[in-house]
Amino acid sequence: MRSSRAHLGQCRILATQTLEICDPAGRVRLGALIPTFAVMLYPDDPSGRAGFEARVLADVATRRPGATLIDNDTLKRALDSEPHPLAPGGRARRWTDGTMAGHQLVLVMSLAHYLPQHASRSKALYVIEWDRYKSRQPGTKSGLKDIWARYRNVAHFWAAFNLRHQMIQRLEWCGYTEHHDFWRFVGEAEIIRRWATHFRSSPSAGSLLDESAWGLPRQFTPLPNRPEWPPTGQICLPGIKPWVIDQLNRYPDPPPTRRAGRHRGSNSQSDS
Repeated sequence: MRSSRAHLGQCRILATQTLEICDPAGRVRLGALIPTFAVMLYPDDPSGRAGFEARVLADVATRRPGATLIDNDTLKRALDSEPHPLAPGGRARRWTDGTMAGHQLVLVMSLAHYLPQHASRSKALYVIEWDRYKSRQPGTKSGLKDIWARYRNVAHFWAAFNLRHQMIQRLEWCGYTEHHDFWRFVGEAEIIRRWATHFRSSPSAGSLLDESAWGLPRQFTPLPNRPEWPPTGQICLPGIKPWVIDQLNRYPDPPPTRRAGRHRGSNSQSDS
């Protein structure tokens, strides 16, 4: 199925954790990208966020004096500069785990849009586990659950970032700057947060996100649009591949190695 632009619900549940990146008029401040990504990478670790921000700012001061936007390589260098004993590749693992949490949320959104009868996180995990198996990548349902538990409160930011291919763009010919695009990015994440706080796979199921998910300040205002700028206000959801539809019709049939009880490199030691 082809991708589709979907308008998501605007009903609002106020967040108990607020990302203070706006001025009193609700405009996103210059330089707001660094604290935003600090929260995305360290959602429940204030000291980790502070250390990450300091490393990014130090790197920017050295490499890009006066920069107001930070590229992905700079962010990843800040992660790698302080290796974690449980992650041989350094703390860049946080980036990949955050990306996976966003992927789980995007898949539920796509299922809700295209195949509402299959729209649940359990079926999204089922599809991802099969995809990892088919592509010979490590990962099991228990590992995916562990990632979701750790990044659930920022999964909407990662979902929005993934949907824009982890890019912040600039269009010089029409005066559309990286700051404008970042402003839109956090607005897209907020739209997804509001949708996920209301979505339930069944009347008895809990919502994907709750009030503990990080949100934007009450006074946040979307970026005013200009006719010459790229269109906004919509979320472009990826389509559902034919093999996924076929596999969902076999739910909950697990991959062969799971049937045999041999896990393929779990990211976690227990379900969450």
